[in-house]
Amino acid sequence: MRIHCLKIDAESAELEILRGAVHTLDAQRPIVIVEVGDLGMPAAPRSAQVIEFLCARGYQAWEWHAGMLHPHTLREHYAAGNLIFVHPESNNDC
Repeated sequence: MRIHCLKIDAESAELEILRGAVHTLDAQRPIVIVEVGDLGMPAAPRSAQVIEFLCARGYQAWEWHAGMLHPHTLREHYAAGNLIFVHPESNNDC
């Protein structure tokens, strides 16, 4: 079964979920939508770590604002929001 899109909103467990999905990310290269937001919990990974993890796997980060997708620039701190990650070698037809 092919996975075309993965949406993750897991209250600071996003990085662990992505680590567990490495095979799927590498083999199928689905579009990944991740809710980011640094909640200030000491044990929680920062949102930047999630973004760096996906970018290291070849994904490009995008953000939606003003009715369009724009390339995302890594930040030090994130308020709540969603980022969209697309691998340039993705086979998605959406």
